[in-house]
Amino acid sequence: MKLFNIDNLRVGYLNIPNINSVVVMYAVNVGSRDEIIVNYGLSHYIEHMLFKGTKKYTNKQITDTLYEHGASLNAFTSQNMTGYYTKIDSKYLFSAIDVLSEMLFNSKLTKSSLEKEKDIVINENIKNRSNPDRIVVNKLNNMLFKNTTLEHNIGGVDSIIKKFNRAQVIKYINKFYNLNNMVLLIIGNIEYKYTKINNYLKKIIKKLKPSNNDFILERKMYDILISKQTEFRYNNIIMNLDESHINIGFCCENTLNLKDYCIYKIIANILGGNMSSRFFQVLRNKNSLVYSVSCNFNSENEIGYINIKLGTESNKSKILKCLELIFKELHKIKNIKMNIKEFIFNKNYLIGSLKISTTDPLDLAELLIGNFLIQNKIINVNKYIIELNNITIDDVYNKLQLLFNIETCNMVIISKTKILKHQILKLIN
Repeated sequence: MKLFNIDNLRVGYLNIPNINSVVVMYAVNVGSRDEIIVNYGLSHYIEHMLFKGTKKYTNKQITDTLYEHGASLNAFTSQNMTGYYTKIDSKYLFSAIDVLSEMLFNSKLTKSSLEKEKDIVINENIKNRSNPDRIVVNKLNNMLFKNTTLEHNIGGVDSIIKKFNRAQVIKYINKFYNLNNMVLLIIGNIEYKYTKINNYLKKIIKKLKPSNNDFILERKMYDILISKQTEFRYNNIIMNLDESHINIGFCCENTLNLKDYCIYKIIANILGGNMSSRFFQVLRNKNSLVYSVSCNFNSENEIGYINIKLGTESNKSKILKCLELIFKELHKIKNIKMNIKEFIFNKNYLIGSLKISTTDPLDLAELLIGNFLIQNKIINVNKYIIELNNITIDDVYNKLQLLFNIETCNMVIISKTKILKHQILKLIN
């Protein structure tokens, strides 16, 4: 990885020869956690607005310029960042840089487009609120990060979105969308010399004159959440659906530490990372209770969480049976050391997945962007692999002693009939 600083913009290049594509990704160090009440949803709203046209490109020209060459174009808003990226034929790298730079630094933000996009963003929120899969994700997030700026939804609040105005949007962009507060990653088959790309970026920056103030976001960090939760949190939502949706989460601390990150990844993979996992075997193969079940480690922040997600027939007895089996497995993994064969198998799976990711520049960009933006360092794939290889069964066992306690459990269930909290506590105790 080659790192440069161009007029205070941090730029990282990773050349992957023998492929035909390149990914250009800007990331801005602002997300939903940085919003105050009057701005709830503004980070996500601005992500939408930057596709609506610049002084050089209309909104259709933004997409046409890239799609003409088979590119993909997208953006995302998370709790920590807002990102914009395209994956394109390597020959058109400069077109990709130009379009994304225009979007970030030269958008028109007309009053008419601002008003129209409010309806689109609100419609997206309405869609998410009627989607049971999204409902359990958002409700669990509210529980896990209770009483912090991480708890409110990225999409914002409809009534607040309706009040957004152009001056508010421009003030927000001028504050956060400055060169000190963002990074640019270029990953793939980079056919040009770095000096040529750097000179091109300098010209763009000089021409577009993005905000270059001294502001660098220093956000409140939540180092400890587990000790602040002292009881089981539960939310049962009644919906007339044939399938129940179950989402269970346990907070994980120190997730920006590479060793801890890798330990959590191993734990999640053993439990529900694939069809060989414990949950898949016991819930689907042995008991035919689910079509799919997953266990993932989510780590956007300094505080992450292990998330168990499944659906089963919306029948009280089947829901309770799933929960019984899940918590039996959590008890086993916490109290009975796994055998070396299972441990090595799961480490090898994660290492193999990382190696495969090196052939896809977008997978790599998504892996690297967070640490580059927030910690100002690149943790390459080899570092992850070395760390995974160094982790022992005892490392995993010791970490497990901090996890999967009933008083630190958060659970959301969508079901046809009410399932009482005491029924679940009785079952898992």
